[in-house]
Amino acid sequence: LLQYNDKQSQSASSSGKKRKFEENHEEDVGDTEVSLFVRSIEKSLNGMDARTFALARLEISRVLFDCQYGDRKLVQ
Repeated sequence: LLQYNDKQSQSASSSGKKRKFEENHEEDVGDTEVSLFVRSIEKSLNGMDARTFALARLEISRVLFDCQYGDRKLVQ
């Protein structure tokens, strides 16, 4: 019983810390173009089924790769 109560209190304190972090994090994030873009992508991804999400993840990976290493079509 004591061990169970300890786990409950640890769980409650960690969820409280997570909530506090999220609240502070939301205050830190301004409405920059990037943050607005990321939030809109997040909303879209949350509404997708598993197959569509997997396809979107691949496309996002391609775009990020192209941003980091240049457009693959131009390099031959």
